[in-house]
Amino acid sequence: MYHHLQWGCPLMKWRILGLCALLTLTGCATGFDRGAVVEQLDEGKGKVTDADIKKVLEKRAQLDFPVKIAVQLVSETYKIAAAEGGKNMALRVQEWRWTTEDKERIEKWAASLDKDIVSDVFVMSDLVTSGEDVESARLAAARHGADVVLYVKGVAQVDEYADPLAISNLLIVPIWLVPSWHADTLFIMKGAMYDVANGVLYVSAQSESIGKVTAPPAVIETKDSINKAKTQALKKFGDEFIKRVSALKGDESQ
Repeated sequence: MYHHLQWGCPLMKWRILGLCALLTLTGCATGFDRGAVVEQLDEGKGKVTDADIKKVLEKRAQLDFPVKIAVQLVSETYKIAAAEGGKNMALRVQEWRWTTEDKERIEKWAASLDKDIVSDVFVMSDLVTSGEDVESARLAAARHGADVVLYVKGVAQVDEYADPLAISNLLIVPIWLVPSWHADTLFIMKGAMYDVANGVLYVSAQSESIGKVTAPPAVIETKDSINKAKTQALKKFGDEFIKRVSALKGDESQ
C-alpha cells in the first residue's frame, strides 16, 4: 500500500512533479523589456543618409479632401532576447492576430471624423496586400483607390508566472479552482499615414497598454491577456489618430 502511494499511483507522481515545477516558478514575474518591444517595432529601419533626407524634402503634400483611408495591419511577436550572462529572458511569447472585432473598431473611426476631411476608413484584405512593408501597403491602397494608407504595427509581449497560492493547487484543491496563475501582456502600437502616390507622411501616432489576467492554471487563457491589452491600446491609438487627422485640413490651409 505504501509503495503504491509513492510512485505506483500516476496521479501522485504527477502532483509531485507539478509541485516541483510550481515551486520553481512561484513569484518569478520577470517584468517587461520595453526596449526589445520598441526595437521589434522599428525593425527594418536602415541608416538614414543625406540623399534620403533630400528626397523627403522634395516631396509635397497633395491631399484633396475628403480623403479615403486604407489601413494595413501588421502583427509582430516579440523575439526573446539574450539577457546578461547569455541566458534568455524568462518571457514567454504568444502568437496573436488582428481580429474581426479590431477591424470593425478601426472602421468605426470614420464615424468620428468630419466627412469634409475623411470620406471612408477601411482595413485592407490580406488577399490584396503583397507584403508587410510600407511600400507594399501603398501599392495595395492604390489598388483600392485610396488616397492615403495608414500603416499600423503592433507588438505583444507576454509574461506568465505563478504566485504562492499555486502550492495549494497541488496540496489542497485541484488546479482548476485556485486563481494562482498570472498572464501579463504589454502591447505597443505604432502607426503612420502616408500619401499613396508619393509617400509623404501626414500623421503618426502610438499607444501602449498592459493587460492582466489571473485564473487557475488549468483554465487560464493567455490570449485573454493579449486581447485585453490590445483592445485598450487600440482605443488609445484611435483617439490620438482621430485628433491628428482632424487637424490635417487646418494644417494644409495654412
